[in-house]
Amino acid sequence: MSDKEQNIEKLNMLAQTGLVVFDGYCMLCSRTIDFLLKADKRKKLSYAAVNFPESTLQTTSDDTVLYIENNKIYSHSEAIIRILYKTGGIYKSAIILLVFPKKFRDLIYNIIAKNRYRWFGRKQQCKMLPNQEANRFCSVSPEVMAEFLMAFKSHLNGI
Repeated sequence: MSDKEQNIEKLNMLAQTGLVVFDGYCMLCSRTIDFLLKADKRKKLSYAAVNFPESTLQTTSDDTVLYIENNKIYSHSEAIIRILYKTGGIYKSAIILLVFPKKFRDLIYNIIAKNRYRWFGRKQQCKMLPNQEANRFCSVSPEVMAEFLMAFKSHLNGI
């Protein structure tokens, strides 16, 4: 089995319980993952860092965070809200943010996503999790993630 196939298989496994897909070079994203690792006491979330090479920096999507759970893919502000809800505890109350119109929530999300490197910086190497968290983490290229998401969506269409 190739590395690519192994990564896709691991992504499929991680997506069963709740998979956070993030930009592994983004400082804001990395700090958010550090926060989630501490806040997620029940270890309900898994993580996939997408490695955007320097050459694609200007062409990457504003969808810097995706959340996959229960055969659904969430993006933008809804991904953030669902991730916080899944974390549990007081963060479950983030679900109340769904009362705000999606257009408004996503406008704020898009402004932050578009300016994330300028405001928070860019790491020199992709975010890696501590060894004790390795079973909850996968680092992949944009191509592998795109292939995984296409396969995942086609699987959903077959359900």
